[in-house]
Amino acid sequence: MASMDAPEEVKKKKKKKKKKVNLISSDGQRFEVDVDLAEQSPIISTAVQQHDGDDPPTISINVSSEILPKIIDYWETHAQEEPESVRKKNELWDAEFVKMDTPLLAPVIMAANYLEMTELVDITCQRVADLIKGKTIEEMHEILGIENNLTKEEEDELRQQIPWAFQDDVPDEEPNA
Repeated sequence: MASMDAPEEVKKKKKKKKKKVNLISSDGQRFEVDVDLAEQSPIISTAVQQHDGDDPPTISINVSSEILPKIIDYWETHAQEEPESVRKKNELWDAEFVKMDTPLLAPVIMAANYLEMTELVDITCQRVADLIKGKTIEEMHEILGIENNLTKEEEDELRQQIPWAFQDDVPDEEPNA
């Protein structure tokens, strides 16, 4: 009686698992990620290529366990080939992705920069630029969570040196009639 098993090639494809890489966050958490995804970062790609061994490579990266899942989400979304329909879908996803809480933007930018992910750096920096565009210095401090540590004298000196940076802070003067 003939066997109803799948051909040998099909069995091999089913058994073939995706290669993994273990990423160790800066605070010691381990994340197992498909190599194909993680190689979107040139830093990780180089480390994987330099790895010689059968075990999945383990790579320590300077990204916290709070931020790394966001980077992995980005990789998962951008892992596909980009025909026009996927590109538009990714742009919509990116627009939502960067609407994260403002305090998370700086660490995501730093992680993307460290991992040499220029597209992610670009979209997150653009988000920061959009948030602070047209804002006063005080509003920018509040939005970005920056504490003004200048003394009154230091701030007055800066106002003298770079008045354009404080233009929105100066009350509008009434034109002489």
